[in-house]
Amino acid sequence: MDIFTLELEAVLAEAGCPLCRADGIDQRHWMQTFIREGHRDTGVRRRFLASGGFCAAHADLFLEMARGQEKLVVIGLVYRSLVEENLSRLQALTKPRRGRRSKSPLWQGTCPACLERERSAERKSYFFCEVLVGGASRERYARSNGLCAGHLATVLEQAAERKMPRVYEFLLNDWIERLTLLRSGLSEFDRKRDYRFKHEPRGEEQQAPIEALRRYSGSGGATSSSESG
Repeated sequence: MDIFTLELEAVLAEAGCPLCRADGIDQRHWMQTFIREGHRDTGVRRRFLASGGFCAAHADLFLEMARGQEKLVVIGLVYRSLVEENLSRLQALTKPRRGRRSKSPLWQGTCPACLERERSAERKSYFFCEVLVGGASRERYARSNGLCAGHLATVLEQAAERKMPRVYEFLLNDWIERLTLLRSGLSEFDRKRDYRFKHEPRGEEQQAPIEALRRYSGSGGATSSSESG
């Protein structure tokens, strides 16, 4: 059994979408590497400058982890390079050639952390299909919180492309069951809002709106995981 499969089986025991949780762990590992030595890599630095730095979510993660490791100097180093590169490009735009100004975007490309996240998500989806081949793993998955909508779509696509009908059908039927229960909870939550039933004790249905939000948006992403690697 490879390390990816072991990791995915481990996150099945945790709360939330297992792939969101694995993604959160991966993102923190990637950022930790960036802070330690990755920011010196020529290719990574080039992508960082071309994209205009990190997106908002990864900038928050960068700040959180750099501050925690007393490495704010790294933020200063990479963003100084970004500022200097941007000043050069912006100053060039003030001098249009032959009366024309450039229409090209100032920044092109994807946030380097987002790019790595996309690559990691594809790998994880691949191995998650492998995990679900075994009956014992399916039982563990059934006891877990299950995949969020986004990761479900990704894994179903992988299962379909790789001609794994049992995995595809298992996930599809599992989500149908989960949504059926969720619909019942939301209906009960709504019913108890009616003044005629306000005297009834509140129960698990009070968590249904939160469950619906998490079911569709996912949880345990890059900035919410407590894993620091």
